Amino acid sequence: MVSLQQAACNALGARLSSALDPDVVVNYDWPDPEAPLPQKGITIVMAGQADDDILQPEAVSSTPIDATSRLYRWKVLERTQPIQLDVWTTYQTLRDDLVAKLDQIFNAGWTGTPDSGLVLDLADGWEGKATADLEGPSLTNSGVLAQVSEFRATYAGELRMCLYVDAPSPRIARTKLHQLLSGQAFDTTL
Repeated sequence: MVSLQQAACNALGARLSSALDPDVVVNYDWPDPEAPLPQKGITIVMAGQADDDILQPEAVSSTPIDATSRLYRWKVLERTQPIQLDVWTTYQTLRDDLVAKLDQIFNAGWTGTPDSGLVLDLADGWEGKATADLEGPSLTNSGVLAQVSEFRATYAGELRMCLYVDAPSPRIARTKLHQLLSGQAFDTTL
């Protein structure tokens, strides 16, 4: 099993691998400086510490175990992981073509709301969804890099995901009280 944020990076890599040409190599580490670059490659790396927002546990679903208890799924944490995604190619035209394809992929889920973005299905032992929101790209055009056939585009962004915990518990009772105080009716749900 990998960390929640690595599972989100892997989900992003899997989505890109399935949507792009099969000759695009997706990695989760920087390219080895001693090895030649692939003709078309993408690296997805975590760029800093994750930011956790610990939540008041919220029951999001439940399934019955027996007559008196249920298995509840609790949402307990929202995590934001900064990432950096780099496109590495050996020719400028390949980089520009890959950037154009990534723009289509990254904006496929955009609805105009702040929380919209590319929605990913988590795997690697984690259940749930992650969203990817990337800005960029910043293109690197350098005569030195062109001499060694290295053309790069850098996207900065973040992955957002939730942590869920499953735990059995007695059924949660809800009691509705109807009270009459000073001639006025009040309903309270506990």
